[in-house]
Amino acid sequence: MFQLNVISYSGKTVALIDNLLSGRKRNLLPGLYGQIMRAAGSVVLNLSEGSGRFGSDKRNFYKIAYGSLKECQAGILLLIQCGKICRKECEQILDRLDQMGAIIWKLVHGN
Repeated sequence: MFQLNVISYSGKTVALIDNLLSGRKRNLLPGLYGQIMRAAGSVVLNLSEGSGRFGSDKRNFYKIAYGSLKECQAGILLLIQCGKICRKECEQILDRLDQMGAIIWKLVHGN
């Protein structure tokens, strides 16, 4: 049940990211919108696939999800640093990504 909750939470976070960035595609750094969305989607998909696997295979999918989450965070922070979006409007998303990162970290390390 815990894994399904984090998958659902992650999916809602992807929707928040898309809502924030989709109307600004033309003003973002070239290709970054697509890369952030692919990374965000990868988090959800790898969590989902990992939940159906066992042993080290399961953990590998969670590691990939964690890496994709870090890529998504870095993309959003890059947009903030370049002045394409302001940090205040991203706070909820960044907080959710931090929470997801903590949960995925625990899944990877079996805590």
